[in-house]
Amino acid sequence: MRLPSASKLDMYAACDGPWFLPMPPEPPPSGAAAEKGKAIHAHMEKGTIPSGAGRTDVERAILAESDLPPWEPIEGVPARELVVRWNPETNEAQIVGAYDANPRPWPDREGWIYGIADLTGRSGSHLLVSDLKTGSVEWLTMPWDGWQTKWLTAVVHKALKWESNAYACIVSSEAQRAWCQEWTPLNLEFALDFWSTRWRAVAAGQRYIKVGSHRSEERRVGK
Repeated sequence: MRLPSASKLDMYAACDGPWFLPMPPEPPPSGAAAEKGKAIHAHMEKGTIPSGAGRTDVERAILAESDLPPWEPIEGVPARELVVRWNPETNEAQIVGAYDANPRPWPDREGWIYGIADLTGRSGSHLLVSDLKTGSVEWLTMPWDGWQTKWLTAVVHKALKWESNAYACIVSSEAQRAWCQEWTPLNLEFALDFWSTRWRAVAAGQRYIKVGSHRSEERRVGK
């Protein structure tokens, strides 16, 4: 059974088809927007600003991060590009480490759901987990609406055995601002319970297939 990455959780939540569809033989080539996003993430991770092309993009990302609640690093936890994983069968959450030391492809992908937290720290007694988005504002999914940031926060919270509340945040370089949602430990445990339940249902052979908009359009026009 195919397990999602954190960035694919919204798609898997909407339809069980992706759980058992075969992987493509090769990933599709990334477009200009994706390459731009990778470059911004790389500079944010290293704390650098390009001198030429891309300087404005990185400066906008830095300005957007300044909208986060005040935070500081957690001792022993990489603040940038933190790879985490969670096992839906055992409910075990683990900190894998910094991305530059743990590049894709992830090991043990069949048993674990992996994700990358762009920024991880503490804000007072709160855990803070942030996801940097570099695309168009109209495509943003707020931390209270989507699964990616909430799941990342829940896994980091569980792996660190954090006892107090957490901030799950989305940072938009295009909007030059951040949005945060506060979650309690119980909220975050419920989020992981949802995915454990969903995983067990799919593993038991239950299927919920939602027809996509492109298929609906084909049927409407008689294709």
